[in-house]
Amino acid sequence: MQCQLIMAKRLGLKKSRSSEAGFRPWSDEEWTLLEKNMHLSVAEQQAILFPDRTKKTVKKTRGRLIKNIRKNKGGA
Repeated sequence: MQCQLIMAKRLGLKKSRSSEAGFRPWSDEEWTLLEKNMHLSVAEQQAILFPDRTKKTVKKTRGRLIKNIRKNKGGA
């Protein structure tokens, strides 16, 4: 447990105040669902697809996905 706390701190992860579970990584299924529904707004994605995630988290993750897509297109 102590090792996990040290690694989380190094990665800059923080426990959400509203979450009992703390930081929860996005699963492969969630990434796929987000990518397939990029035509929806951030608010729609959060409300419909990820009601257990905050709007801020969905927005940041969506930004990371867009960045990765652009990076992969440029490198391919």
